[in-house]
Amino acid sequence: MAEGNKQSAILNAEGDRQAAILRAEGFSLALTRIFESARGVDSKTMSLQYLETLKQIGQSPSTKFVIPMEFTNLLSGITDYAEQTFGNGKAGA
Repeated sequence: MAEGNKQSAILNAEGDRQAAILRAEGFSLALTRIFESARGVDSKTMSLQYLETLKQIGQSPSTKFVIPMEFTNLLSGITDYAEQTFGNGKAGA
C-alpha cells in the first residue's frame, strides 16, 4: 500500500510539472504574439486606444480616477495632429 501511495504521489507530481511547463509555454507564446502585434502599432493607434479607454472610464460609476503620466504625452500628440489636420482653428487656415 505504501508503495502504491508513493507511485501515485510521483505520478501526480510529474503531471503537475508537465502542466506547469505547458502553461508557461502557452504564456510565452501569448507574450510573443502580443509583442509582435505591438511592434506594428503607431502613435495614432495608441492615441485612439487611450481615448477609447478614457471613454470607458468616463462611463463607470467611479468618482476617482488614476490617470497615467503618459496621458500628457497623448494630449500633446492629439493636439499636434489636430493642428496639422485642421490648422490653427482660424477660418481659411
